[in-house]
Amino acid sequence: MDRRTLLGRLVAGLSLVAAVGFSFPFLRSLVPALRQEITLDVDVTGLKPGDMKKINWLGRSVLLVTREVQAGVQEHLLFYANCTHLGCEVARNEKGGFTCPCHNSEFDGAGRVMEGSAAKLDLEAPEYRYAGQGTIRLFQARS
Repeated sequence: MDRRTLLGRLVAGLSLVAAVGFSFPFLRSLVPALRQEITLDVDVTGLKPGDMKKINWLGRSVLLVTREVQAGVQEHLLFYANCTHLGCEVARNEKGGFTCPCHNSEFDGAGRVMEGSAAKLDLEAPEYRYAGQGTIRLFQARS
C-alpha cells in the first residue's frame, strides 16, 4: 500500500468517527428522555409570613417567600433568584421586593418587574406543587 492510499484511508476513518461523534447528541435529542422526574422536597413548616428561604435547585438559587393571605392561610411564592435582564442574583430590598445589583432592576414582593426597570420580564418561577402539609415539591418534568 502506498503512502497516498494510507493517508486517504486514515482521513476517511477519522472523518467517520467525527461524524458519528457529532451526530450522537442530535440523534439523542430525537429520542424521548427515559429518566424519571427530578424532585426536591422543601419543608415549609415553621415559616412565618414574611420569611424567605433560599434553596439551591439544579445549580440555581430559588427564593421561597411566605405570605399571609385571607383567613390566615399561608401562601408560598417561589421564583429563581436570577434577574431576567442579565441573570445577576437579586437581593431583598427594604420595600419588601427585590433588586438586581447589576442594573438596579426592581421587582415587587411577588417577583413582578416594576416599571422603569432594565428587566422587562417577571422573575421566572420553577415548577412546583404541594406534596403534603408543610412540604413543597420542586420538580423538573421530563424533557
